[in-house]
Amino acid sequence: MAKLQRRSPLAGFHESRAADAALEVTLEERPFASLTQICIADGKEDAVAGALGVALPAHAGESGAATGSTVLHVGPRRYWLLDEGAEKPVATALEAMDGVCTLDITHARTRFTVLGEKARALLQKGLMIDLHPAATPAGRVIMSVIAKVQVCVLVRANAYESPARFDVFVSPAFAVSLWEWFLNAGAEFGIET
Repeated sequence: MAKLQRRSPLAGFHESRAADAALEVTLEERPFASLTQICIADGKEDAVAGALGVALPAHAGESGAATGSTVLHVGPRRYWLLDEGAEKPVATALEAMDGVCTLDITHARTRFTVLGEKARALLQKGLMIDLHPAATPAGRVIMSVIAKVQVCVLVRANAYESPARFDVFVSPAFAVSLWEWFLNAGAEFGIET
């Protein structure tokens, strides 16, 4: 069976906006190698952490990183494993484990990266979550909605001393809608795509 090729939901959608202000936000679609949802039965966390080579985040809303991978704790006993480019996805080590269920959701999510001096202000227009660095430090995972679209936001950098960076995961079915929302909401800041 032929392997399916990943295609951007933004393919063929080319819209640029002239900036009236200095460019203070960059918006880009960033592909990833794989995204796997992992559901773990009680008592199996240590075995999964050992197989992945990274300690699992203790609480929902936290993340942890290993070489080339990030683990997002998205709900009770539910994690997302984001592989950035491993030749063999780390999640394959979990497939034969008892009490562990894996599901490849690579084609079910698209990732946008929002970064820059005004990235926090742009996201704050749509998220009903406090994005102050004390409330949402780097590594925080937020399950919420932006413009009536369900999203998962991974806070990559959120300090006042440096530009903020957020990864926003969205269903490909709503990618164009959310992209247009970002372009419209970010017009006052000057947004670069």
